[in-house]
Amino acid sequence: MSTKTDSAKWAAEREEKLAKARESLDAGLRALVTGEDWKRTLNGLAILGPLSISRLSFTNILLLLLQRPDATYAATFEGWKKVGRSVRKGERGAVIRAPWFRKAKGDAKDEPTDGTGDESNPQEKRRVGGMRPLHLFALQQTDGAELPRVSCQDVTGPEAFERSVEVMRDVALTIPGSPVSSVTLRAHSAELGDRPGVRGWFDRSTREIVVFTNDRDRPAIFRTLCHEVAHSLLHGLDDHHSSPEREVEAESTAYVVCHALGLDTGSYSFPYVATWSTGLESKSPTEAVEASGARILSAARTILAALAPQEDEARLMDAAA
Repeated sequence: MSTKTDSAKWAAEREEKLAKARESLDAGLRALVTGEDWKRTLNGLAILGPLSISRLSFTNILLLLLQRPDATYAATFEGWKKVGRSVRKGERGAVIRAPWFRKAKGDAKDEPTDGTGDESNPQEKRRVGGMRPLHLFALQQTDGAELPRVSCQDVTGPEAFERSVEVMRDVALTIPGSPVSSVTLRAHSAELGDRPGVRGWFDRSTREIVVFTNDRDRPAIFRTLCHEVAHSLLHGLDDHHSSPEREVEAESTAYVVCHALGLDTGSYSFPYVATWSTGLESKSPTEAVEASGARILSAARTILAALAPQEDEARLMDAAA
């Protein structure tokens, strides 16, 4: 039988673990210096599958990668058992920060979550009751049944490309608040006033997305379309972000989507993090990076959910916790 002393000790240990996790997170955010540092973090957001680490919140993805840089798929001890795998003896779990939410009046009890921060989950919309440390184990720490293979949609073939463009058009045209009225792929034209060297644009005033197709292959056109749709998702109704911040967020979202779909992302480059995360009156650099990461992850999830819906996702998500 537990005593008040045991409960107090457990609570103190919990708070200590949470404090250490927050310290590690802040240190990890400060350690994101170069564009390559940022790109490695984005790779964690680009892993498809219901047990992928991309289902976690941005801060928990970063926390997990700080402890397990090789992590791609992760779940709790019991979560792995539910999908036919077991954690090897002696393995230590990585600690993330997971909220628990208060049940509505009349419900049986309060329940924890798996730390995903998924706003589409009704449980996530309830009032936060507090935070708790949650231990996750990477796939590399387990043995057992093979995970279901995650298929990626090919967007480079002629028919697949046309379908993907239509999906992206639908994503843009159905954004709440209607920041986009049209999505057009066409040739660059000086007669129409198109600026030289521009690959595409999203105009908030006219609510138009235009992507130029001159002398460009389908993957390149798709990458630009992802960038402009990301702008409309992230900044279509909100113009308080700085220009460098907006560009990094849109380009990062496009990178995550393209990387997840298996497209060549070698040409992507990002500026030093300090060039877009500093000088913001309302946020410190670490707060800016944390907020941008969360927005990028949300936008990428929206696009990927439309382009590459995963079978059995709900079943395996329930098993992951």
